[in-house]
Amino acid sequence: MNLGNELPIRSMLTATETLCILIHKKSVIKDMHQAYKKIDLKQTNYGVFLSGPSKTANIEQTLVIGAHGAKSLKIFLY
Repeated sequence: MNLGNELPIRSMLTATETLCILIHKKSVIKDMHQAYKKIDLKQTNYGVFLSGPSKTANIEQTLVIGAHGAKSLKIFLY
């Protein structure tokens, strides 16, 4: 499935409290090198690599988790 063409609202991936992803276990690959090889830029105009919540702190050192994406990421294998 080409997720970039299937999502009606792409911000759903980054503007949510908790992101849950369902992945077939045969789709799991070894590393990012293999992931980049699977990208076909002729088939999609959108892509994103997700690894978990972002963290940032301002000048007063106030830590914010999930500033640029979901606060939690749950991956379910089937």
